[in-house]
Amino acid sequence: MGSPFIQFVAIPLRTMLSDLRTADREAADLMDGEIAEWAVSIDSRLEPRRVEIVLLSDGSTPSATSQAWWRNAVDRLREGAGGGLMILGPRFERLDQMSVSDYRRLTALAKPHQKFSNE
Repeated sequence: MGSPFIQFVAIPLRTMLSDLRTADREAADLMDGEIAEWAVSIDSRLEPRRVEIVLLSDGSTPSATSQAWWRNAVDRLREGAGGGLMILGPRFERLDQMSVSDYRRLTALAKPHQKFSNE
């Protein structure tokens, strides 16, 4: 994906998740178990101007704790992006309730915290 996505979403989000893992391992583990993968609905992969962050869970809706963390994180991403990128969301979806066609419209990005899962 284009540089704005990397600069305003991917890198800051990776940092926030790493900070969470360091500060509150229990909350990080909870999120790790509840969020199967994340995806984005994006207007352009090369030069994105609008990105919606979508969190996908397997069979149940993520806990209020996980949802609150993600809402706060996306608010921080929006603040950091300023006018450089419109960041929408987070939207929470269950994979068992999402149609295949809706899933295929998204750009799936695996677990945002996968690298930290085994630490």
